[in-house]
Amino acid sequence: MAGRCVVIGAGLMGNQHAEYLTRSRLVDIEGVCDVRPEAAQALASKVGGKAYVNVEQCLDETRPDIALVVTPDWLHREPVELAARARVPLILCEKPLATTVADAEAMLTACEQNRVQLGVLFLNRFYPLDRALRYFVKAGLMGEVTHGEARLDDSIAVPLSMWKERSREFSSRSSPVHFLLSHVVDLLGFYLEPSRVQEVSALGGRKILAGTWDWLECVFWFDNGAVVRVKSEWVKHMEGVVEFYVALGGTKGTAVYNKVPGFGVRGGLKLCRRDGDVDELLAHAAQLNQQGIRARVVANEASVGAPYSLELYPEENPHEWEAGLEAFVEGYRRGTMEGLPGAREALEQVRVTEAIEQSARESRPVQIARPCSEPH
Repeated sequence: MAGRCVVIGAGLMGNQHAEYLTRSRLVDIEGVCDVRPEAAQALASKVGGKAYVNVEQCLDETRPDIALVVTPDWLHREPVELAARARVPLILCEKPLATTVADAEAMLTACEQNRVQLGVLFLNRFYPLDRALRYFVKAGLMGEVTHGEARLDDSIAVPLSMWKERSREFSSRSSPVHFLLSHVVDLLGFYLEPSRVQEVSALGGRKILAGTWDWLECVFWFDNGAVVRVKSEWVKHMEGVVEFYVALGGTKGTAVYNKVPGFGVRGGLKLCRRDGDVDELLAHAAQLNQQGIRARVVANEASVGAPYSLELYPEENPHEWEAGLEAFVEGYRRGTMEGLPGAREALEQVRVTEAIEQSARESRPVQIARPCSEPH
């Protein structure tokens, strides 16, 4: 066991993460805290530990090594600050870190002042195919990335019923910006690192759901010159819950990633290059295989634009959604969080999503403001 853990927030994700931690025997859950006593008690009865309605009391009585914060999007700041002041060594916060830059910066300050570690659960980064797409970029397989597109949509059932009787409140306090685009912004940063978004232009619609965005269309300008078009909605009438698509194009090739495929589409990641250098593709497939990521080189006999492609499929690269939690716990156990998404990456995501909302409200491009002294 890595140590003692408390779960702050007994909603949908709180239950999912806590049950995974218990099932995988990564930690001992000592407490579950939620302002709804019945929710806290229900989860505590499943995963162990005592139920609480007060965060300070929970932290004081349990003295945890890890605090898992899984409150709603806009309610992350207070429990993170309280855990930092209680000197909990590792705080794991569900994405997004916050819904405003001011909240995110205050949370970072509290953690830095109290010398505790803050990790943010961008669990998509741990998927083998997402790691492979980052590898494509880092290895120069597409040449210089010049453009791209991403689309992440949710069914209209998400804002209307996912959180049961609290769904209307949740959707009115959050939006596709925080709930969905936080994933897209973080993953684009993960793929294209060290490049960062320097300007955003966005527009959106509000005709279907009351008090929140229905959909948003954005253009991101990166500081390396790449331009990526991004779209998200959570009012889509579809048979599934999620559809997620990413494509990146460069001077040498194109990568297409059907991350969560929609109707009639096969999930997978494919890199196409016109030069047809099969030996180079085979060498990179071998490199990926050494990392535990299964890739194959495929001959496209009928193709005039890409005689060979590098292909990866999720059924050959299985991964549990919550498995990134294990990486955080193991990092804590080893005494190093190197390579795991932390506070600085999360702050960058919040800066971009705040700029998206500002651009959509004001119908103008917005530049991303960063302190001059901040490291790239």
